[in-house]
Amino acid sequence: MKTQASKLVASFLALIVALALVATPLLASPAPTQTKAATAVQIIDANGNATSNAQVNVLGSAQMTPTTQADANGVTKTGMNFAGNNSSYLEITNTDWMNGSGFTFSAWLYWRGEGGSSQLHWQRVFDFGYESPAGAASCFYFTPLGNKTNEITGAQAIDGMGFCMYENASASTTTADDYVCQPVSAGTTAMAANQWVHVACTVSGNTASLYINGQPYTSTTISTNWSTLVANNTASNFKLYIGRSNKASDSKMAYYGLMSDVRVYDGALSAGEIASLGAGAGSSGITINGDVADSGALTDGSTTTPGTTTPGSNAPTQGNNAAAETVTVEVQNEFDVSSIESSVASNAETEMAATTPTTLTSGVFSALQQSGNTLSLDVVNSSNEMLYRWTFNGADITDTSKEVNLEIVTNGTSDAISALVGSDYYPYILNFTNKGDLPGKASIQVYVGDMYADSQPLYLYLYNEESDELELISSDLVVAQGYVTFDTEKTGDMVLTISPVGGASNATTTTTSTVSESVTEVVESHDNGTAIMILWIVVAALVVLGVGAIVILQVVSKKPKA
Repeated sequence: MKTQASKLVASFLALIVALALVATPLLASPAPTQTKAATAVQIIDANGNATSNAQVNVLGSAQMTPTTQADANGVTKTGMNFAGNNSSYLEITNTDWMNGSGFTFSAWLYWRGEGGSSQLHWQRVFDFGYESPAGAASCFYFTPLGNKTNEITGAQAIDGMGFCMYENASASTTTADDYVCQPVSAGTTAMAANQWVHVACTVSGNTASLYINGQPYTSTTISTNWSTLVANNTASNFKLYIGRSNKASDSKMAYYGLMSDVRVYDGALSAGEIASLGAGAGSSGITINGDVADSGALTDGSTTTPGTTTPGSNAPTQGNNAAAETVTVEVQNEFDVSSIESSVASNAETEMAATTPTTLTSGVFSALQQSGNTLSLDVVNSSNEMLYRWTFNGADITDTSKEVNLEIVTNGTSDAISALVGSDYYPYILNFTNKGDLPGKASIQVYVGDMYADSQPLYLYLYNEESDELELISSDLVVAQGYVTFDTEKTGDMVLTISPVGGASNATTTTTSTVSESVTEVVESHDNGTAIMILWIVVAALVVLGVGAIVILQVVSKKPKA
């Protein structure tokens, strides 16, 4: 009996260690890189005035007066006027918003070019940096036009506007530079002068991105992490400047022009959020080899061929739940089901668009199945921009008795899903009016650019009301031009996430164990290093208790019988 008890204790210890070994790689996996800003701090308002979060340098205060300026694109804004010298700048005095998780700078700029600074290159729109007495430094800044050559070959590597970072361990070490800019081969050049341009710079982990007029311009991996800079935010020589360089010797690098609605955030905004901030830009935002390029044509990682872009053509207008793709087919107020049934019976492909979704009857699916043709139905907003699209192929229809309500509420709500998925996974809920099985497989395309950036990997789950669980539909989705497309044979309340929910939902399962609840809290915080440490401390404690139990059993077993 005692030997059997010892075996039970040993089995318990083996189980604990095995669980720890399985859980460690799960906890060690990196936290999601898609970071959403939690706090915004406005530095210059839309009326060109500095807020209480920034301090106007006394010597330049008389020069930095709000100025209203119209440009050739018909955009008129009021901005603070920077004279292009080191006496004309702002210093951000509030650093409470800096938490190290990520960063966004957003501003409307009317750059006057070379002008008063007498230096075309490296004018600083902002320059956030730290330099120790020994010369160690880290810095982030944006310039309308920078110039850099390869230190080894001497060849020109960069010549254009860019979001720049550098870090060096001491004054004697080689500076590590990261310049976020289109390559010379893509025709990069200075930011357009004498017109209003919206600029946004983001850092999330070791990824830095630059957006122009609300659209992705370019993105790259950097060696300088935002948290490195934030770690020094209490030092006396830590400076957050707007309009000048951190180095006093860079007197010819002060910004010359206007700034309006300048904001900083404690995280990386999504592409949709940046698009909203940049709404209202003119038809041109930057100049490519002398040809004006529509800002809407610039996508992350793309290049623009001179002379191929027509200014203002098909420029997407983004806003809250506004789709980026303008529908080219004739848009109706509502779908005509009889016309759909007739069309799919005779045409290989049918595409229709309407502002009001409808219910497809069994007759439509019967006609589809018999013809084997394809049907695509686009639901658009009042500006004829696509919100979502349903596509059915006749070859995939298996049950012609069903009807399907096409309505989808995007970025919707569900208390049940919210209870299962934490906010750290950035859930995007889709409420389908149709609940249950479809007549067959459907392809569904939904606009999600108000939450996720292009190239963001996503997971799709369907909520099962009976089991109160999430069923994985797809694990390999990627956002493209603001949309995500997936195939499914059933619908209901669905949720998109940026990482698998399986581990998180297992960790947050309700339990009466105090130890399990403690580990759950650490997992939900995404502090992986701390989670692993606490997990192994708990395992060690349980092992000690188990060994103690074995020792006691051994002592008891050797005790002579009375």
